[in-house]
Amino acid sequence: MKENIREYAFNTFVKMLPLIVSALFIFFEHTIISYDNSNISPQLGLSCVFFWLFNRPDMFGVFSVVFLGLLSDVLNYTPLGANLFSFLLMYVSEQKISSYISNKLFAVNLTSFAALSFVILATQWGILSVYYGELLPFWGIFFSWMLTVCFYPLVVRINLYVSEKFEMEGFE
Repeated sequence: MKENIREYAFNTFVKMLPLIVSALFIFFEHTIISYDNSNISPQLGLSCVFFWLFNRPDMFGVFSVVFLGLLSDVLNYTPLGANLFSFLLMYVSEQKISSYISNKLFAVNLTSFAALSFVILATQWGILSVYYGELLPFWGIFFSWMLTVCFYPLVVRINLYVSEKFEMEGFE
């Protein structure tokens, strides 16, 4: 009986692991990497959303995306729904392009992420500019995008390590 409970608890933990790791990345992003409250920080949550949706969409659904978007909004002090919208836009966009970039080299994956994240962050910049009633400086979003793309290989490596450590099937 105890073995069944432990096995069930472990299986539940493994199924929740992408969400837990992504939430830890968001905490790390907003507590350690953020530069002087200037909104210049890598969007590690966006990187995690792209990674898990591309590699394991069965373990990372809309609930996870919504939870991470709201968590990022709360920690970043942005208007509620700004990061949520960005994460949902990444979810929908990745669903549309995943058939074109599957089984490709990492360079194709990185280039796809860079292009998609630039469009999403520019859209978020536009929405926040409308919300605040003034044009926000674009350099902040640009440097955030550059940091996001630079940190993406590290995020992928850590997520791959976690997935291999807990033997999630589906990775090659």
